[in-house]
Amino acid sequence: MAKKITSRKRGVRLDPVKLKDLATSQYYTFDDLKDALVELFGEKSTTLKNVLSGKTIDKNRATKIALHFGLDSYDSLLLNICTDVIFPEPLKWDAHNSTPGALLKAEYAIVPFHHRDEELRGLEAWCLDDNDLAVRLYTGAGGMGKTRLAIEQCNRLDKRHQWTAGFLRDISSSNDLDDRFSWLDLPSTKPLFIVVDYAETRREELVALLKAALRTQNKVRIVLLARAAAEWWNLLKTERQGVGDLLSSPASSWITLQPLTLDKKKREKSFYLAAESFAKKINGDPPLLAPEDINADYYERVLLLHMQALISVEQKQTKGGMQGILASILNRERKFWEERAQDLELPKSLHHMIGGAMARITLMGGVKDAQDAARVLDNIQQLADSRRHERDVIIKLLHDLYPCNQEYARSAGNTVNCNFIEPLEPDLLGEHLIEEELEKDSDTILDFIFNEN
Repeated sequence: MAKKITSRKRGVRLDPVKLKDLATSQYYTFDDLKDALVELFGEKSTTLKNVLSGKTIDKNRATKIALHFGLDSYDSLLLNICTDVIFPEPLKWDAHNSTPGALLKAEYAIVPFHHRDEELRGLEAWCLDDNDLAVRLYTGAGGMGKTRLAIEQCNRLDKRHQWTAGFLRDISSSNDLDDRFSWLDLPSTKPLFIVVDYAETRREELVALLKAALRTQNKVRIVLLARAAAEWWNLLKTERQGVGDLLSSPASSWITLQPLTLDKKKREKSFYLAAESFAKKINGDPPLLAPEDINADYYERVLLLHMQALISVEQKQTKGGMQGILASILNRERKFWEERAQDLELPKSLHHMIGGAMARITLMGGVKDAQDAARVLDNIQQLADSRRHERDVIIKLLHDLYPCNQEYARSAGNTVNCNFIEPLEPDLLGEHLIEEELEKDSDTILDFIFNEN
């Protein structure tokens, strides 16, 4: 369902902070900046007031301001209206402060992006076609590379085509969802590429976003990432106010992400590339040989192939296929926990409870604050005889190792869903932790699940 644009507003909004920073870099004071704008437009003009308050001004006046400060255009001075869209800047990993599992997270981009040229070409063509609004759902098992593909497309659209691209924030409150996306009603000089991760868990947000996208005059592409198109997808298609019609139209598509490669040589190339990347980070030696079972079906999930590469860099062997790989990677994480626990002087008898606490926190999708974390630990039966300060040590350890991304939190004020302790990721690793802890203590963890739900 292609949405036709009937008119374009000529106004744009300049970011007063960017303008002040630019003026300061050219040795202007704030008063000098105001004097310059008065000189350009006159004392009675409302342009000065509108610029400094972030309100809309005429494009010709915006161009005049940019030229005055030596810029070719006003693009770099535009106010970022898409405050809910996070551009995926790569996170930095370091051996002291980052957990071993973070090496495998898409957000750190440790392994260079590769073997997805066809998918990227298809995504780019879809973004650049004549439709003003289109939605695409990507599904695939955990570890297939959905998030990494979306991150790469965000970067390419930003650098090659100057789009506004990023991931939709996970907002803690669902109140006033219709107002949340009012920024889409504002005219933008750049097309928008919005990625919604874990789309199957965010129905209310999706409905509000799609309603706003239907009424905007901006060009918009929305990508949804999910493990499967199950009941949630069918229910979305029954929504009113044009949402269901949009998702049932040719402007909406569903793609199952295929394995990175089924070719043995390409799979070996991906393995060696990952191993070399990890070796540089942890000062290890890349393996000389690829795994003998590299044609195994479980390596269709590229994350498992790269997990095996990380294990090989450490000169270790795994048995038991997929479960053996996950167990080996999780053991690295557990060893890291124990090292930190020793530094914090946590009694050795409680070290094994770190995994139980983290499994429960992962089941919850993270905890919002220290009080929530304390409530989780207080309800673990095996910690009943521990002291308050000992449980606080476990909370501090997990908070230090799994905090939310503070850069995202600062830019979003207090509205972003910023957990005090994030769940264990990648998802496959977190799920394996829960499985292992269930084997140790199925009764109390199952009670915890039922009580939380």
